[in-house]
Amino acid sequence: ADRVAQTFAKCMMNMSKDETIKPLENVCCVGAECGSFLRDRIIDGSVSSIYVNHPEPPTQTYGSDDKDLEVILESDGEPAHMLNSTTVLAAAKCLKQDGKGKLIIVTDNRWYATLICVTLQKAINEHTNLLQQLPLERCNGMHQVQSFDTKNSGRLILYEGQPCSD
Repeated sequence: ADRVAQTFAKCMMNMSKDETIKPLENVCCVGAECGSFLRDRIIDGSVSSIYVNHPEPPTQTYGSDDKDLEVILESDGEPAHMLNSTTVLAAAKCLKQDGKGKLIIVTDNRWYATLICVTLQKAINEHTNLLQQLPLERCNGMHQVQSFDTKNSGRLILYEGQPCSD
């Protein structure tokens, strides 16, 4: 709850001495379990962007072995964490379709980034064309560090670097 209050306060209050910076008017901050909130409260195809900045990783032992990652793809054997495939699918359904909605996930934890990519890979394999990856090679400072094959959508690419504004 503290994070929600802090985020809301930063968005709504002009905490800058620069008077040209105004409070944001298009932000919604919610304190809830994200999967059920997205499924039960948000209309499909109604959201332009979902930003997940530095989600808390689950216990950092699961997924350290490639066999753990294979279990995610082949069964329901996912560790308990916010960005499981059920939550990813709920988020994808809320996004505007035809590439107009964006799911942006930023983490500084490489192990967790790999786990998220495998989770996304599972979601894409089970629901073709629900998510599409944007090519980030054009962003200065972004480079590919790993790729994951999907059944019908090509490759899911893990990038490292400073995200661009697109």
